[in-house]
Amino acid sequence: MAKGKRSKGTNYTSKGERSNVGKWVKKAMRREKSILETMIDKENAKKQSKNTKDGGLHKNKWVPWYEGVAEYRRKFNGKND
Repeated sequence: MAKGKRSKGTNYTSKGERSNVGKWVKKAMRREKSILETMIDKENAKKQSKNTKDGGLHKNKWVPWYEGVAEYRRKFNGKND
């Protein structure tokens, strides 16, 4: 079985850099955030010359990021529009 990149020892994360919150908590918090807040955060990141994702391919069709986010949040928050 392949060992992968993690076994090389170069990807060590010190205790100070580790998150003290579980992955599922971070994902839940991200889902709770409104799309407007996400849009504002993305604009602020672009102003600071940070890389942001504008969208992606879904079933060979370009989809803006906010459509994918809205669908994802509806799926997990149990809201049907």
